[in-house]
Amino acid sequence: MTEDGRAPNVGTKVTAVEDFAASREEYIFDEDDSEHLQDSGEDEEVNRTASLFTDFLNDEDYYAVLGLQRQPPPSDADIRAAYHQLSLTFHPDKHAPERSNSVRKRFDTIQTAYKILLDPQKRSVYDLLGAEGVSQQWSRGGTMSKGGEAETQQIGVRAMSSREFQKWLLLNLKQRERRILESLVESRSLVTIGINAQQALRHNDWFPAIRLNELGLSRFRLRTSYEVPLPRFHLFRMIGLSESTSLEDQEDDEKSESRAFLGEQSTRLTLTAGVAGTLYRPLQEMRVEDENGEVRDRKVLLPPSISTRGLSLGATTQISFPEIDGEVQGWGNKLQKLLARTDVELGAIVLPTRTLFAGFSRPFSPLGGTQPVIVSGKATVQRSLFAMPPMVALGAQRRLGSSSIGYLSWSAGSVFWPSSIGSRLASLIPATPPDQPLQIISTQSSSLTIGFATHPVQDSPEVSDIQTPDTESSKLTPVAPYYSLDVSATPEAEPSLTANYSLYVFRGKQSVQTSPLSSFSVTTYTPPLPPIFPSPPSPLRFTLSTTLTPSGIISYSLKGARPVTPFTFLNLSVSFHTSLGLTLSLTLTRLGQSLSIPIALYPVASTTRSVVSFAIAIPLATYAALDFCMLQPRARRARERALKRFARRIAHVTKKRREEALETVELMRGHVARRQDRERGEGGLVIEEAWWGGASKSGREVEADVTIPLAGMVEKGQLVLRRQVRKGGLMGWWDPCPGREKVLRVRYLFRGEGHEVRVRDGEDLVLPRRRDRREV
Repeated sequence: MTEDGRAPNVGTKVTAVEDFAASREEYIFDEDDSEHLQDSGEDEEVNRTASLFTDFLNDEDYYAVLGLQRQPPPSDADIRAAYHQLSLTFHPDKHAPERSNSVRKRFDTIQTAYKILLDPQKRSVYDLLGAEGVSQQWSRGGTMSKGGEAETQQIGVRAMSSREFQKWLLLNLKQRERRILESLVESRSLVTIGINAQQALRHNDWFPAIRLNELGLSRFRLRTSYEVPLPRFHLFRMIGLSESTSLEDQEDDEKSESRAFLGEQSTRLTLTAGVAGTLYRPLQEMRVEDENGEVRDRKVLLPPSISTRGLSLGATTQISFPEIDGEVQGWGNKLQKLLARTDVELGAIVLPTRTLFAGFSRPFSPLGGTQPVIVSGKATVQRSLFAMPPMVALGAQRRLGSSSIGYLSWSAGSVFWPSSIGSRLASLIPATPPDQPLQIISTQSSSLTIGFATHPVQDSPEVSDIQTPDTESSKLTPVAPYYSLDVSATPEAEPSLTANYSLYVFRGKQSVQTSPLSSFSVTTYTPPLPPIFPSPPSPLRFTLSTTLTPSGIISYSLKGARPVTPFTFLNLSVSFHTSLGLTLSLTLTRLGQSLSIPIALYPVASTTRSVVSFAIAIPLATYAALDFCMLQPRARRARERALKRFARRIAHVTKKRREEALETVELMRGHVARRQDRERGEGGLVIEEAWWGGASKSGREVEADVTIPLAGMVEKGQLVLRRQVRKGGLMGWWDPCPGREKVLRVRYLFRGEGHEVRVRDGEDLVLPRRRDRREV
């Protein structure tokens, strides 16, 4: 609107009665508009614009079809009134037979919107999942279908209130998604294959020489685990400590179940097994006859063999007690209240040494309104309590800020009973016969560790688990560099300081979102959205680690980590240790499966500064060349192609919706004209002219004529169009400039006097108003 309150000149207008060609420029997605979608390096702007267009491409908005707003939710009376008004316009009996197909299509859409919004269950599903979600949930295999979860409820879904049904639906959606994800990661395995290249590398004056025939396999390790979800049970009621049997108590149980379910709490059994050993090529002396018939004794290499040195087998059970609100009575219920928010771990190891262990973890808030301290403890018993007391370990960690934590851990290590107690307990242990071998029990030294760490800030401010920089996450969010420091001390070695420093390189301004998970809360559900455009090359995370002692450096390493796909990570590290030498390690991780290939490059005696420099510089230079010469250009071309396809799709959908809107306007014209004549005769509200649109990037305004659709919304001399209503989904409306800010211009008569108003999409349109009167 100009300073004098008048509407600016309009460069291009689209009228409902104009006979125009379908290829006219203003009806096709503007080339200027498509240019602002091109990948100019500002990925945040591209993603923001793409998000706006994604809303434009969504299914029909049934609220907008009936002319209703989503918030606050319309009442049943509002839905029936809107349906009745539209039925008077689009009922097939009120139109000529030649228009039966067109009017039937619109009337079916209105009926579908009416049936879904008037049904509380279907409306809840529609609000969460859209029209496609309603079809899926009521079709075969859906939650509400025959044989679905709705039929297994003790209380039918029809007896639930809207809030109860929404809560029940969210739990079922979460459960289904969890089953799908668990099927991908329920089995976890780690395969390690060591390669010895120390004999294959010879370092010359300026470059290392490689002899591939000297490469050899050195060691292997295989570890696998399988998680088995256990049914939920009320532990305290089973052992008779809880007296909750009333209906209110059962409802509280259901609430706690819901909180536990949404809070990722469950009871699980994890089975683990592993094997480790060495890989070698055995030699065997054999008599070999040569071409001359002479027989000689020669050593012959046999196929690779495995020498197993370690086996492991065990099981772990994890139990989480949900949080309980309100007051409790009875000492059994008070115990249950005390254990709320506690995670308990019970496990047993069969191989290599019989071991039992138990642990717990629970947050404590020393003062109200402060960050909780997560306290954990673990006790481990090897073979028997008669042989040695349990090894005890305690830990505590606390969030110190939005992206930092402090932690403390202490382990008592392996200790033995005092001589007075040990002699008495030894008499209870059967003596080992002389002809049987003795069993060796591994011992551990006591230790104390104090540390501080920062970590990447996740998208959600509420993080249930404290993560350290070493934790691999499904989300890599490029942020400022982060680091960790910890000091460890043991009686048998010098104290050590370990430092880690991580930063992201080869990255743009955008965050890398790779999580396939949906977003859940108690009242909302956001399904994972497929990417509109191919993502740019993911950033590379560099981590520098070093361990120092008063005597000098013990080890240091440089690690690079990069997501290859949303589920796959590639890690490459170069490390040096005073006892192992120089090692290059390559790790590929996909979901719960990991393949690690450590390569021993040089022993400690042969490791020099130039060797370390080459070991670091060669992988870094290779990746930099690969990133700049192949990855980034390839991703840029893919994004440009996707942007062009997206622009063509926007143009096609815009053209289609314009044609449908113009056809709808023609169906409305007769009925709306009669209603407007009645309003004019009564001195009521008459819409003379209404335009809705905005400006393209070139500055040319593109507007759609919505005079007749807007006039059809007049009821008893009044018109109310709330800002929450998506105007592009109204009957007879279409969006002439998707993704752009638009203005609605209306000229109308009320009691014979002219009025004019301009409102933006974020404002309510309420007519008539005195301030809209035009001066004569």
